[in-house]
Amino acid sequence: MARLLPRSWLFVPGDRADRVEKALASSAEAVIIDFEDSIPRDAKLATRAGLRGIMKGSTRQNVFVRLNEATSEWFKDDVQALDGVNLAGVLLPMTNSADEVRTLAELLQRVDTGQWIVPLLESASGIYFAREIAQCSPQVLALAFGAGDYSLEVGIPKWPVGEQLAFLVPRVTVIIASRVANLAGALDTPTPTFRDPDSVRDQSLLAASLGFQGKLAIHPNQVETINSIFRPDAAALKYAQRVVAAFEAALAEGRASTSVDGKVVTHTIAEQSAGVIERASDNIDVGRGPTTSPPGGEPVNRFKARHPAPRQ
Repeated sequence: MARLLPRSWLFVPGDRADRVEKALASSAEAVIIDFEDSIPRDAKLATRAGLRGIMKGSTRQNVFVRLNEATSEWFKDDVQALDGVNLAGVLLPMTNSADEVRTLAELLQRVDTGQWIVPLLESASGIYFAREIAQCSPQVLALAFGAGDYSLEVGIPKWPVGEQLAFLVPRVTVIIASRVANLAGALDTPTPTFRDPDSVRDQSLLAASLGFQGKLAIHPNQVETINSIFRPDAAALKYAQRVVAAFEAALAEGRASTSVDGKVVTHTIAEQSAGVIERASDNIDVGRGPTTSPPGGEPVNRFKARHPAPRQ
């Protein structure tokens, strides 16, 4: 399974070939060609039919399609339209249950395309069943939170500019469910106020502080901000490298802890620093889907796996 998630996931309307071309050439680390919200009802069939031409010859990594929701009249034919198209996988909007994901997984296995599924949890049911959704199929790459429909359903009146505290529980629920299922990670909701750079920056910082690995974007001018916040900066990377080097040296001497700049370093802190180094990667490619056993079980602690702590 993929260990790392792209940091920025840019939505682009699937009925606008010119915009798709620009999105594919952008610095977004993943591109989501939309069949759902941004497409008028009377344009959905043409959008689906045009996908093959838009993607012909593309070698772009990490391209996904957001399908129409599983209960819609377009859902099954949306999946069939992906046959032979070079994708990484799909987003499933308004995911309310594990059964919807399992149905999608079975349909995807019948077509030649990417097999990853990113359930978009944007309802009370989706949040309530987040753990079951995360664990229901090896094709689930990550969970994503969608605040718009969620706020409408539960009655949050000021979205998208209101207090972010209202979204703390669903955000943390998505993160915990992703971790329990040992997924590649979790993605935060888009920030719809795309002409307000402070808004996307503040929400990205909040999401990163909670444990999200990336964020959905609805406009190209959000991408660089998201990339910069979810990619460790030079100072953080340098410090993480020092921590890992110091801890490796301590382990070689038979010690299970050390210190760097007056701060204690244990297995847990060294593992966190190793994750910082890993997340600094400039080339994150999730591939086309799982080829091994389902995700699950305990997360691998690379230091404990190689160097068990000495017995006291």
